[in-house]
Amino acid sequence: REEDKLQGYLKMLKIGPQLLKFIPNDTAQDLRSWLELYRFWNEGGQENVESMLRVLFERHVAPVPRFEAAPTVVETPGIGCLHPLAPGRYFLSPREYLDWRLSADAAAAATAAGAELAP
Repeated sequence: REEDKLQGYLKMLKIGPQLLKFIPNDTAQDLRSWLELYRFWNEGGQENVESMLRVLFERHVAPVPRFEAAPTVVETPGIGCLHPLAPGRYFLSPREYLDWRLSADAAAAATAAGAELAP
């Protein structure tokens, strides 16, 4: 199934940089850097994109350390639903989304944003 292939690919992206540390010297540094940056990009979200740009700048533009430790990737589920009125929340099933959508929280978020939810 396509979902299984996607899950396997995402898992490889998560563990790839950790495995590359066992390759000696600078042989795999470009590949390691690409895998780490691509993981930020692939997980999506504003925080991950900002972290990706910070790491990219520190390693390739101004190689003087600007922050103490590399930022961590904020992981997102491989499959799920995201609604703009529920930022940072991923609904892992249609039932979970519908429960939220029919709740008072969704109505309050829509009112605060000046939006209307379809009936």
